[in-house]
Amino acid sequence: LYAYNYRGHLLRAMGRSDDAIEAFQAGAGRAHDARIPAREAFCRLGAAALYLETGKLDDGLNAYSESVELARRANRTDQLAQSLVLLAEALVTCGRASEAIPSLEEAIGVLRRIGQEEPVAAAMAQLAAVQQKTGLPAAENTWREVADLQERLGNKDGHMTALEQLAGLRRAVDRQEAHWLYRRALALATELDDTESEARVRNSLGLLAWQGGELDDAENQLSKAAGLLRRSQNTGELGVVLNGLGAVLTRMDRAVEAGRVLQEALALNKQNQLESAEADSMAALGAASLAGGDAAEAQTWYQQCVQLRRALGDRAGEGWALFRLAEASLQAGESQQATAYAAAALAMG
Repeated sequence: LYAYNYRGHLLRAMGRSDDAIEAFQAGAGRAHDARIPAREAFCRLGAAALYLETGKLDDGLNAYSESVELARRANRTDQLAQSLVLLAEALVTCGRASEAIPSLEEAIGVLRRIGQEEPVAAAMAQLAAVQQKTGLPAAENTWREVADLQERLGNKDGHMTALEQLAGLRRAVDRQEAHWLYRRALALATELDDTESEARVRNSLGLLAWQGGELDDAENQLSKAAGLLRRSQNTGELGVVLNGLGAVLTRMDRAVEAGRVLQEALALNKQNQLESAEADSMAALGAASLAGGDAAEAQTWYQQCVQLRRALGDRAGEGWALFRLAEASLQAGESQQATAYAAAALAMG
């Protein structure tokens, strides 16, 4: 039985997925004949992962489900918890996130019974993420539990992630609490010397400050986030952060400076093929041009934004850009054209 498992992993490493699946399935068949459910479950897990990798989603899900039942029959609690978590991950991968919740809840219960706190924390974080993805209010309380548990376990990285996610959920409800949570996450990111996470949290703090009209703080946080991303050469995230910084500078009546920042953001977003962020750059450049008194230039940027949003199938974004284009046209003295753009925006629903 071990030989089949070894052969399966070896063939997988060689890129021979179909042969690897055959090896794992043969091992599962031998284990079934020998009435060793725990070993059969292990082989089913190997085959399941390969099924997903090769796009055979239903076969993968079936193999994971079989592994769960085999581990349950063998009374192997550690293997049962592992199989349940892997089944949940596979369901999320297949776009069936809501179906993953019962598996994760059962896995957490099993892990708690055998006293494995770190795996409990990891499984709870997965549960919270799935609840958040599916819009369940329970996500907030689950993230709170994860944050408390990770803090007690001394897992700073997991604690920081939980605080950051919880802050994201609270920002629309209680800005003050969200700010406090982000600040705690920032302290952990700094302590861990995690540049990427620090930049991400500072960006969130900057956007939170911008929404609250605290423009000086917003500029400070977003500028620091951009500096960290330059240092780590993360140009993809840098373009997104510069979009926010440019918008803040526009709000601060610093349109020329905003234009320079946003031109860089646009170039980076194009370079990294981040089309939605590229459309955001165009919209922000339109706002900066309008704030700087150049309505004609603003029209050009908003027209480009409309075209890109339309190409992306983003009706809400296209409608918003049309309204802004109507405003720019009105300021340019083109009232008839402004009316047409506004009507087109309204027709978007």
